[in-house]
Amino acid sequence: MLNHFRTLLLNLPGREIDPSVPGEELLPLDYSPVTLPGGLLEVRQVLFGNGADAAMLNYRAWQYLTLVHATELEEYVLLLDRRITYDTAKRGMADLEYGSHVQQLAGEPATLSVSGQQSAAQGNRMQRSWLVSVLSSSVATIVHNGLSTNVNYTTDADLSESIPLPGSELSIQFRPRVGAIWKILHLARPAADLPQVLTRLQNLSAEAGIALFSKAREEGSQEPMLTFANLWKLHRSPVHKLSGLLCGLVYSTELLRTT
Repeated sequence: MLNHFRTLLLNLPGREIDPSVPGEELLPLDYSPVTLPGGLLEVRQVLFGNGADAAMLNYRAWQYLTLVHATELEEYVLLLDRRITYDTAKRGMADLEYGSHVQQLAGEPATLSVSGQQSAAQGNRMQRSWLVSVLSSSVATIVHNGLSTNVNYTTDADLSESIPLPGSELSIQFRPRVGAIWKILHLARPAADLPQVLTRLQNLSAEAGIALFSKAREEGSQEPMLTFANLWKLHRSPVHKLSGLLCGLVYSTELLRTT
């Protein structure tokens, strides 16, 4: 299976690449997610966060894969399948342009500006979008998350008042041209960095630890699961600790998928 390790790590239904989402890589179309038991699910929720959007999932996967490929555990990534399409040496995800990007889709050319700084992703969602349409000289529509809201606004010197964008700390102002439509994409940084994620992982329940390294199963006392468990529990390097945990999660998911 192409991108075997990454696919198991994400454990999402196979789908086509969406060019509008940062960090997209091939997910085999025929892949069906494995139902994870409570312990493994707890590990995954800490790694990616509840309700994470595609951008956050891709960003975390890039971070985690970069760590594993930087250690001797890379051999266990390639052992599952050497065919990978991603390149962790690329800095694409490291050099993301955070902030707001505006594209006018229709109407007479007019400017729309975004103000305010949403410094961290809210609810594990890095990427948010809004569609703004000018209906009249005093009414605009903002569509966000499938919900459409009519907003009354005033103008001064051919510029609208500041209008809050739903679900964010951002506001917009625009030149009121009836029929104008803009799409706003905002990319925010993750709220938690990897040291914070590692701290949360170290507070996992005993059930998660048992499920992670299959200690209740014969495989838990065999390689490579024993190596993964020892790295997570005993290694001083945060990179090796986290890499051991990631490999434990992926290989446990593979065991569930194939048995």
